[in-house]
Amino acid sequence: MRRPYVLGLAVAVVASGAIFANPSVALAGTTTYSVAGVSTFTVPAGVTSLSVQVKGGNGGNGATTGGSGALVSATVTVTPGEALAITVGANGGSDERTGGGGAYSALARSTTALVVAGAGGGGSDDPGGAGGTPNGGNGAGGDSGGGATGSTGGAAGGDGGTGGSGYAGGGGGMGMTRPGGGGSSLVPAGGSVSTNADAPYVTVTYTSTPATATPSAVPETILGSSAKIPTYGTKKVTSANPKTTTGQSIRTTVTCRQRSRGDIRLCKVVHKKNGATYIKAYGIPLRITITWRAAATATSAAYIEVHKYKT
Repeated sequence: MRRPYVLGLAVAVVASGAIFANPSVALAGTTTYSVAGVSTFTVPAGVTSLSVQVKGGNGGNGATTGGSGALVSATVTVTPGEALAITVGANGGSDERTGGGGAYSALARSTTALVVAGAGGGGSDDPGGAGGTPNGGNGAGGDSGGGATGSTGGAAGGDGGTGGSGYAGGGGGMGMTRPGGGGSSLVPAGGSVSTNADAPYVTVTYTSTPATATPSAVPETILGSSAKIPTYGTKKVTSANPKTTTGQSIRTTVTCRQRSRGDIRLCKVVHKKNGATYIKAYGIPLRITITWRAAATATSAAYIEVHKYKT
């Protein structure tokens, strides 16, 4: 019986030269949504805050211009892996006399709004009210619609001038000088809001926080570096329910090759449902490589350890 030789690694590069991504490096990204409707953004691993820009829809033009939608810039605290709803609004329709109110854009957690950019009110003979800064602007002129306050719509103007409807801008009135009021915005603490006539959109920018914990296998979980594997017989190489010291599940991979011919595999690897792994050898001198891996999490780096043995 020959003593095994071993190579133990807990880093990203193994003896074969394969290189694994280093999870301790921060990753960044930006996603822009510009098509009207609702989409889902899943927060990446390691990300705990998002920088967002949310632009509401503009009011449609009537005899004069509709109001501009709001642009809200803010930072939002999030949880890795959670799904957030992205709503991209739309500009209101235009007509010779009265324009329609725009639709708001928003970022929400389930049914709870986190950021909302109010829409502009539709124009009439006078301009529509602008989207909220944070409350919606009133339509211009005499009997115009009032701007929204929070999620409450503004009062309608006389003779049909519609008030701002919550976060959405109200439509223009049917008569002269009766434009709609602007929709209000929801601006988180520390955020900013302005207005412009750009088309509605939502942009999400993030940077992951590098993992800080460096895992290892829980003691007695994997075969030790000084252990022997018999030329004939069965050897347990991974215990049941294998975990790292930071709680990640460990997966085991085994390769057996005949020492005189590298193309022949002469062992049997048995993986139990509880995670335990066994090697059965049949009397042929072997080169055996065992690799233990665990995926990275939001707070822990990936784990990989490789041992090589000769029976």
